[in-house]
Amino acid sequence: SPLTSLLSSPLLSPLSSPLLSSHLSPRPAAQHGGGVGASSEVNDGKTEDMTEAEESSAVLTSRLVGRIMLLDDAIDDEMAHKIAGMLLELDTGVLVAIAKDQNRLRAKVDEAIAVLNDV
Repeated sequence: SPLTSLLSSPLLSPLSSPLLSSHLSPRPAAQHGGGVGASSEVNDGKTEDMTEAEESSAVLTSRLVGRIMLLDDAIDDEMAHKIAGMLLELDTGVLVAIAKDQNRLRAKVDEAIAVLNDV
């Protein structure tokens, strides 16, 4: 799937930097059973735990935020999250292309910064 392609992209892979690797590494999957971390049912039959798609999206966002912050020291965590949100609104094919090309990522980040500065 396109999301799997993004998650496995070298551009968005977890970094070896000790400062960022813990922030960018996916959390271990929640264990289901009777103890802590067990999902509890809510009225509509869904669980409170994140779905697999939500968890994949959270991992992708986290990795994308880390890559954005590495592009420019002036980009703080809040701005990186805003930019990541903007990028994640793009068509999946465009996002995959951006994930594979550092120059395209830089161009889209610059474009997003310009939009945020105009707001």
